[in-house]
Amino acid sequence: MRPSPSAGDLANEVRALDRAVRVGFLVFTGLCSYFAIRLSLSIDDFARIFADMLAGPPLGIGIHVAIAGKPVWIALSFLLPAFALAFAVKARRASTAMYGISLSAALLLVQSIFLWTVLTAPIAGILSGLSSGH
Repeated sequence: MRPSPSAGDLANEVRALDRAVRVGFLVFTGLCSYFAIRLSLSIDDFARIFADMLAGPPLGIGIHVAIAGKPVWIALSFLLPAFALAFAVKARRASTAMYGISLSAALLLVQSIFLWTVLTAPIAGILSGLSSGH
């Protein structure tokens, strides 16, 4: 019969699991931040493409928000991972750390999806126009 674990052994196991979960959440947040940073830093490149190839048709409001808000997008894409890291390191309770890290990851994911959608939509329109012969 195995001896039952002591309270100290259980506490050590819980701390190890807490660290492992925090690291896992941080890895996911890091992946989300990679895409947010890449998209934020490429806004000017997309703006040049739109100026060159789409001089005539009006661009949607989302593209204007993305281009005008470039400094905000860049700041968010760098600050949110730092926010998640601070929660992972400083939060005493595991649940508080998970909420902070998850919020950061969710906001980075929303930012990435928004930027990807508004920045690639005009290019998709250009390509469909080329394929239809217009």
